[in-house]
Amino acid sequence: MGLSKIPQLRARMECLQYKLQCPTKIEELQPALLRIRAATSTMQGNSDNFLKLLEVVLAFGNFLNSGTSKGNAIGFSLRSLEKLQDTKGNDKSNFLGIIVEYIEDHNSDIANWTKDLANIKSAAKVSWDSIQDDLKELQGGLRVCETKVTSVTRGENRYDVFYKLMPVSLDECRKKFEEIDQLNTSVMKDFGELAEKYGEDPSRTKPEEFFTCLTNFMLQYETQTKEFKIKRIQEKKKQLEEKKKNQRLNPTPAPATTPVKTTGNNLSNPTPPPSISTNAPVNPVSNPPVVAKRTGGGAGSRLAKEEPEEKEDTTELVESAINAMNSGRAFARRRLRRQETLRQKEEEAAKLDQ
Repeated sequence: MGLSKIPQLRARMECLQYKLQCPTKIEELQPALLRIRAATSTMQGNSDNFLKLLEVVLAFGNFLNSGTSKGNAIGFSLRSLEKLQDTKGNDKSNFLGIIVEYIEDHNSDIANWTKDLANIKSAAKVSWDSIQDDLKELQGGLRVCETKVTSVTRGENRYDVFYKLMPVSLDECRKKFEEIDQLNTSVMKDFGELAEKYGEDPSRTKPEEFFTCLTNFMLQYETQTKEFKIKRIQEKKKQLEEKKKNQRLNPTPAPATTPVKTTGNNLSNPTPPPSISTNAPVNPVSNPPVVAKRTGGGAGSRLAKEEPEEKEDTTELVESAINAMNSGRAFARRRLRRQETLRQKEEEAAKLDQ
């Protein structure tokens, strides 16, 4: 009964509903557009490593396709990146794995492209069609409300202030819509330039498709890189185990000593034994010395060695031999002197006889 007395109730309710929903919609659209803008800006200004990666992919692709109609290509579509791991070799490797291995071994800085473009993942989750539909809905609702608010007449109730407050609220909604619409136009322009840079048609390419393609390839690349690093660690571990095993089976031999060559000089001039002091005391009981004694007759007499009853120590044997040698030399000198004395006496006697 009370509502039935309000003039243009339906128009009033539609305007009130738009006034309440407009700020909420704009708050939802603005972050989504800013994600696309951030991803586009990143691709435009921080993609040097990614462009180098594309050069490597193009070079490898032309090498594989050389001599065919696909060889000597000047470029390729971004959608082809997701198909790199579908090309497999006989050893279960794939084309993307070969590229990752080449980059890690020759120019590992290129691998940082996944970090440089990390924020494009959030842009891949944004639905461009939903953004455009919401903007169209806000724009259409604003036009309808502006038309209806002018047709609403003042009610008889003194508390009816719709005709005063609603136009002000709609002006605020219009300003917010114009701001979000300008942001949308700017984002569309920047993304169109980005799409053209990578050989895509801006009118047919949606931001979520573009960034989803790159995000999927990024995930594939990161997974392949992890597998490559795990493989390298396993190979190094295996090589270390084989090295240790070989060392256990084949220990390092000790360095061989150089043999001493025997020559004629060595035989004719043997190295004399080290000098041994003859003044060292000898125990006469345990180690009796060798006694030299004269045997039968005059000039032809010889020195005979008495054999010790017990086995002598090596050092004492050497000392005994030296003592015996010295005694023999002294005996020989005395014998020569006696012979020389006898010869002189015989010569003197002969002279006297003459």
